[in-house]
Amino acid sequence: MATQTLLRISKDERMRQRILDEDKRIIDALNDKADYIAEGRAEERAKANLEIAEERAKAEQEKLEIARKSLKRGYKIEDISEDTGLSIEKIKMLRTD
Repeated sequence: MATQTLLRISKDERMRQRILDEDKRIIDALNDKADYIAEGRAEERAKANLEIAEERAKAEQEKLEIARKSLKRGYKIEDISEDTGLSIEKIKMLRTD
C-alpha cells in the first residue's frame, strides 16, 4: 500500500508539493520548539550561575568581615588565613585598609 501511495504521489506534482510543504512545516515547528526549549534552559542556567556567583561573593564578603574583626582583635594572620580560607596576602591587604 505504501508503495502504491508513493507511486501515486510521485506522479502528482501538486500532491507531492503539498506533502513536501507539510513536512517542511512540521520540521520548522519542531525546530522552533527545540529552540524555545534550548533558550529556556540557557536562561535557567544563566540565572543559576548568577545566583551561585552572588552567593560566592556574599561568602567572600563574610570571610573578609571576619578577617577584619580578627585583625582588630589582634589574631595572627596565619590563624585568620587558616580559619577563613583567605590567602595571607589578602589578609595583609586588609591591614592597610
